[in-house]
Order: sequence, then C-alpha cells, then structure tokens
Amino acid sequence: MHATPERDGLTRALACVKNGTVVLEPLPGKDSHMIVRSATANALVLVPRGEDELPAGAEIQYLPLS
Repeated sequence: MHATPERDGLTRALACVKNGTVVLEPLPGKDSHMIVRSATANALVLVPRGEDELPAGAEIQYLPLS
C-alpha cells in the first residue's frame, strides 16, 4: 500500500482471520472506473501520510465495513 507525503489515505481491502490474526489484502484499482471492485471490500485501511510503502506484516489501523 502506498501513501502520499501530503495527506493520509484510505485503501479498500479484504479482511480475513488467519491463525487468530486479521490479515488485510489491498484491492487493486483505485480509479473511479474500477468502482465495481470496491463492492468486494470489507475494510478500509489507514495509510499514514509520508509513508512510502507499508511493509507486509506491519501493524496498521483499519475500519471493518461488515
């Protein structure tokens, strides 16, 4: 997941529990013409400003949608 230096961002993701841990998989395609993919998202992930990239396994904040 990538962020911009100017502001925090939200990325749509699929959340599931594996071995007692919530795993979030970002959904591809943020452009408006790919809005159908958003329907499968069940979480929003907070990507803090200034972060170049969130590494796999990083602890992050997220909002469950279901």
